[in-house]
Amino acid sequence: MVAWVNRYIGVPYKYGGDTITGADCWGLVRLVLREEFGVIVPQFFHGEDDDDVPGLIKDNKASVSHVRVADPEIGDLVLLNIRGKPHHIGIIVGNQKERNLLHTLFKQDSALAFYNRGFWSTCIEGFYRVR
Repeated sequence: MVAWVNRYIGVPYKYGGDTITGADCWGLVRLVLREEFGVIVPQFFHGEDDDDVPGLIKDNKASVSHVRVADPEIGDLVLLNIRGKPHHIGIIVGNQKERNLLHTLFKQDSALAFYNRGFWSTCIEGFYRVR
């Protein structure tokens, strides 16, 4: 696991946020990419309705320079399906052995999770490299 990840564990959930004082899932990804990799990706604002998220992802995916990868590395993104549609995103922070992602969910502080077992392993839409 990379040492810098500890700075981002426990970031409070904040709708539309992308700073260490508060972030939603896309904002947390933006924060880590910006601070740790020097990669700037756009902010996508959406309505209060969570049902907007799959459309938002579909409509804006092309505006982020990315390539789909089979074997994710630290700093790659994992897009996750919820209710059968791409609805959530996290960033890979562990190696192939650890298989950790950093993410935040609605009203939950950011945390680590394993993407290769349990609930999240059944939700993977794909892995993406944006740098």
